[in-house]
Amino acid sequence: MNQTNIHIQYTNYSVAAEVLDLFFFALSTLHAQSKLHTSPLFKSSQYLLSRSQGNTFFFHSVTAEQEMALCSACQAIEIPSLPPFTGFNQITSIGQPHRRFQDLRESALSCPLCSLIFSRFMEWATHQPRGAIAYGPDGNRSLHFMPQDKDTVLLVGLSRSGWNETEKLLYGFQALCGSLRSSYGLFADEGTAAALSNTVVGRLPRPIEQCDRPLEWLRTCLDTHSQCASYEKIVSDVISFPTRVLDVGDTNDSEVLRLVHGAGLVGRYVALSHCWGKNSVIKTTKASLDSFLKCIDPGSLTRTFCDAVMITRRLGVRYLWIDSLCILQDDNEEWEREAANMAQVYSQSLVTLAASAASDGSQGFLRTKPKYSPIEIGYPSRTSGAVHNVSVGYLFNRFQSLTKEPLSTRGWTLQERVLSPRTLHYGSDQLHWECRQTIKSEAGNPPYSPMFNQSEDESYYDGWLNKVSSDLIPVPQDHEETAYSEDENEDGIGYQDGWYKLVEAYTERELSYGDDKLPALSGLARAYAYRHKGTYVAGLWSQDLVFGLLWYAKTNQPLQRPVRYRAPSWSWASVDGPVNFFTINAGRIPEWLVEIEDLVYWTSLAGYLKEGEIKTVKMEVLEDIEIDGTLVGEGDSVQLLFDEISAIGTVTLDSVTPDGQTFCLLVAGSYLQGAVEVEKAVILLLSPTEKENEYRRVGFSGLYKTREFRPGKTLRPNSMTWTHPGENEGDQDSLVGWFDDAKRLMITIV
Repeated sequence: MNQTNIHIQYTNYSVAAEVLDLFFFALSTLHAQSKLHTSPLFKSSQYLLSRSQGNTFFFHSVTAEQEMALCSACQAIEIPSLPPFTGFNQITSIGQPHRRFQDLRESALSCPLCSLIFSRFMEWATHQPRGAIAYGPDGNRSLHFMPQDKDTVLLVGLSRSGWNETEKLLYGFQALCGSLRSSYGLFADEGTAAALSNTVVGRLPRPIEQCDRPLEWLRTCLDTHSQCASYEKIVSDVISFPTRVLDVGDTNDSEVLRLVHGAGLVGRYVALSHCWGKNSVIKTTKASLDSFLKCIDPGSLTRTFCDAVMITRRLGVRYLWIDSLCILQDDNEEWEREAANMAQVYSQSLVTLAASAASDGSQGFLRTKPKYSPIEIGYPSRTSGAVHNVSVGYLFNRFQSLTKEPLSTRGWTLQERVLSPRTLHYGSDQLHWECRQTIKSEAGNPPYSPMFNQSEDESYYDGWLNKVSSDLIPVPQDHEETAYSEDENEDGIGYQDGWYKLVEAYTERELSYGDDKLPALSGLARAYAYRHKGTYVAGLWSQDLVFGLLWYAKTNQPLQRPVRYRAPSWSWASVDGPVNFFTINAGRIPEWLVEIEDLVYWTSLAGYLKEGEIKTVKMEVLEDIEIDGTLVGEGDSVQLLFDEISAIGTVTLDSVTPDGQTFCLLVAGSYLQGAVEVEKAVILLLSPTEKENEYRRVGFSGLYKTREFRPGKTLRPNSMTWTHPGENEGDQDSLVGWFDDAKRLMITIV
């Protein structure tokens, strides 16, 4: 083995620390580019940087081809005895001692696990503060910077909740030393002592053609989850097939692949959720329908479609629904009818396959290989005495990371996820299961933050999907005995709040065609209408329309209003870009000062505008107002409101600064933040059209409580910052009675 040590010594620690940071940065870069741990043979250059006694630093370069074997300390790690990680506030030492830091540094040159721990420590050091609590070999705590040679490396277990001596539910462990810490995954093979005892719940992700977890999870759900079965009936009490489905045969090696009509079929079907992308996909048209009813050439399918067919067969299901193949793509009437039926298609599928990591059909259900191969360590069986191996490696992406996958950026796929009773999410590095009672991941790690290590069942109830869709669950038979009304979920919140949260999430996503703004949400609208009373109008609900009017741009970037008419200006669907709703982000309205007298609007089942665009609103007060013409930053949607005296409030414009006169519609004189009533006016900004008493919405605003004569900054209308900008010199006149002289009249908002 050829080893080169570069000895650097500084008398000034601050200078040394800066140089150390540069070395750490170089170290992490070199490790990221190396092939370390890709095989038992270590063939690459390894760079290790550490600090020894005092201000002495060592930069090690190792170039060799040698068999790397576990050191005695790593062989002695007792996985079943790892204590749980419970935070950083312990008074005494925590963790299972491993090595002193100096020994770890030296062992990293020959032991693969020590090398992994040491290199991760160095990567951690490049972006973490230097000061931290450390534990010495005597168990006493001390506060210093980088670990010193005498500091002990401690190992603590990372567990799902339910930690006890019989089921520790480990999915990994964390190494701690000085201010450094890093986490690793633990993985057991099925049938081993670690797996059978539930000590280690992590499993290494397998290739999709070999993975049996989907069938295992599906059977468990079908056998034990009553809530998932009830969710299949959110739009109909009768389970039925879509208009057409793909027949993929009844065996794994079947060569059958054709379209069949859904009427009269027996059994269940699987649905696919995928990104079309820019590459073309195979489509059914009027011309190809007869041919596809006889046979579809497997070679014509995209990789995503091929993977979906294979997985459907492995699940033992004969039928598969894919939108581009099961809907005539050149028949507008059928497409509109089928788009309106999406709620039933996805809610009644046995399971939905989500190609989460693929941005188009050519990529399939991709599974990127881990950067480093896992390292095996021994795990003795307490019953048989046999020694099985447990693998150690990098932690895989959590379930929460699905929000960053390509599928989660597309508008149409939101309702596909929310409506499905069960979903298999094929993420970039592992498979996740989500149903109405649990969330599971192949690697066993919890779905959200490591500080919230819920059990599998708890993880669903604490998750986003449950919060936005709990009010879609059919009413239980003992509904009369529940403590909440039909229009409230079990938290006592009106069901429209769930709808507003869905809309907020939906507006964060992208659509290839702007005209799909309402159709891509029509399946969810149908499910809500089936479960609740009310009329769906332009993305809102008639019985809650005043609440629904109070939306605003989520960011300072102006929203875009399309040239082609899509929805009335008072609807969030009339603009493109992320929006928030005031009532779920700032406060409740105790008393409305505006009344809707008449509503004229009609859409198709798929959400398209058919006729009517006039909304008649009874207005409490109307006042002429001006908007500050100077943008607060280029393209900024947030501006200040001025009257003839001073600044009086903050406005979030819907798009660009409106021309001509702008009027304020007083919606409420105050709002509630918890039990506290905030006496500040909530208003909509309107711009007149050419017709008498007809206006368009142009923004959302709130008045200050007092006048601001020297506004130094703009403030966004939300619960944290929608306040007066501060006390300034000058006459701070109250704005409470600003609307007192305004006249009451009837107007129309279009």
